[in-house]
Amino acid sequence: MTTDRVRGVSLLAGLDDLIASYRERYGEGRPYQILLAIRAMYGGAQPPGRIQRGKIIRAVWRDEIKQYKPTLQDSRVRLLSNTFSAHKKILNERFREMFKAGTNPRGLGLVKGEVFGVLEEEDIEAYARKIKSPWLVEDLQYRVELIDRKGRLAKVEKRTWLKALEPGLQHYPHQIRADGRTEAIEVIPGKKLSEEQKLGGVDVVQVFDPPFSFHESREVVLRFNWVDAFRNEVEYLVHFVRFPHKGRTRIEVIFPKDRPYKQYEIYRGGVAGEVSLLQGGLELEEKKPEEGMGKDGRSILHWEIDNPPHRERYRLVWAW
Repeated sequence: MTTDRVRGVSLLAGLDDLIASYRERYGEGRPYQILLAIRAMYGGAQPPGRIQRGKIIRAVWRDEIKQYKPTLQDSRVRLLSNTFSAHKKILNERFREMFKAGTNPRGLGLVKGEVFGVLEEEDIEAYARKIKSPWLVEDLQYRVELIDRKGRLAKVEKRTWLKALEPGLQHYPHQIRADGRTEAIEVIPGKKLSEEQKLGGVDVVQVFDPPFSFHESREVVLRFNWVDAFRNEVEYLVHFVRFPHKGRTRIEVIFPKDRPYKQYEIYRGGVAGEVSLLQGGLELEEKKPEEGMGKDGRSILHWEIDNPPHRERYRLVWAW
């Protein structure tokens, strides 16, 4: 047996062990299904140099794609490419965790071409520079306090730790999207340059004085009230990763004492303004929110994630 063939056989045996360890640690969710689909494409002892992403998507999302007309299926596969990329990022984050835990000794993960190879350390800031993003988010805390049981008033606070990737940055855009009205908008530090009404919400520009220096980090705060935004039996809160994020995102929803949540779930993916789970491409997020209780007896849902994929959407849904 040639050296290359021996290496190929060794890799395949190692992959089977790695996938089994992944299943034991993280379960059989969508990322695991992606692993199985890729493993099935390793037909011989010699690993492929590249695997067609479309084939993986068609295998993993088969049932969803079949619900579209044949003429629309190719378009659906292309749209699911972003969802696949987000899952690939999750997989590689978990493979890095397994490497640190000693259960992925070779440091394997999915590399360019959707094949298995040795992972390099991810540099999110380098990615932000590559796409010419002016900002890097280093930490974000998103807190929504539902004041009354009918959902007529909610107090919102977003705390974002920003790092400037260009010198002299002075403006930071906020997008506020929800049903109902947005009132009492406040930004700290600096001031509001403008408020522009958009479909489903408001765009606000925060102005800093003095401007950010190159590589400077500051905490910026956005506060506002949502009026008549959460009036339905089933409601949700959306977070969109607008700028590259190297750090932790925390989402917290506080419920009225006389109307706590009954059920909850968190989804990822979808498109702006889309409610339908199928048409919006939403999928259940594997990491679930944590339940809590405030000192005043109010119920709290808390969810957090490290290094969320750029341009991903997260939707925390609850029935109350």
